[in-house]
Amino acid sequence: MMDDFTVENGATACVPFTQREASWPDEDLFDKSFIQTTGKKGTVLLYTGLLNHAAQPNNTGKSRTSILGQYLPKYVRPMEDCDKGTSQEVRDRATPMMRQLLGMKQDYPKMFDEPNKKRYEYV
Repeated sequence: MMDDFTVENGATACVPFTQREASWPDEDLFDKSFIQTTGKKGTVLLYTGLLNHAAQPNNTGKSRTSILGQYLPKYVRPMEDCDKGTSQEVRDRATPMMRQLLGMKQDYPKMFDEPNKKRYEYV
């Protein structure tokens, strides 16, 4: 958390233990059951993406900023494609570490780029 996360500034809401279900959130259940994860600037909130979670409205007019990280096996494409959203100016001056953090040189297995290759499906 780069700023304090409070109920007033829309701290991340989550429904405890929903990661055990591994299912899409039920909006009514979420609205009735969520708690907000408040914390002081510098706090780290760590959870699996399976946990039902959502940002809440910021009613303060001040910033609520955080750094988001996502750890995935290399064969799963990241949810956010930082490379494509990075301006050419930033690309041109990026250090090797910045290039790595932005995933600018991330190679994926070729099978994921082949259009007719059978992919695994989850049931």
